[in-house]
Amino acid sequence: ESESSQPNYYLAIVTLKHFDAYSLEDVNGTTRHNFNAIISPYMFEDTYFPAFEKSIVEGGAKGVMCSYNAVNGVPSCCNDFLLNQTLRQTWGFKGYVTSDSGAIRNIWSNHKYTPDEAGAVIDALEAGCDINSGNGKSSMGGSWGTGSPYQETVPTVVKNGT
Repeated sequence: ESESSQPNYYLAIVTLKHFDAYSLEDVNGTTRHNFNAIISPYMFEDTYFPAFEKSIVEGGAKGVMCSYNAVNGVPSCCNDFLLNQTLRQTWGFKGYVTSDSGAIRNIWSNHKYTPDEAGAVIDALEAGCDINSGNGKSSMGGSWGTGSPYQETVPTVVKNGT
């Protein structure tokens, strides 16, 4: 993060990846796209959280990329425990969360967590994922308009990106 001549803008931002419990590529047909990491509270505190927490709390990182995998049954990019409760509430994270490329689509296509693409987008937005790096709104048609389920979420997403 650098100071610029315009204090409302950053010259560069560090984006931490891949949040969290992302350590599997391909084992007997289980890949990072459909893996569900079962992580105990102890393992979060001992192994998975310390580097992210230090980078956010002490280092001031402004970007986090959620991973393809699920954690304890919930895909990382729609995981309220990871994105809202841990990042934003516990650690005071003030930046943006972006998905890995295609991770929003994985919520429904590989993890089968939601019945369709629109549900995956809604769950990701509500959990605190601000940016979809990849596809994931093409089947939603005009549902972004007035009265849609996104109307209350969009102002928060825009604010997180500033």
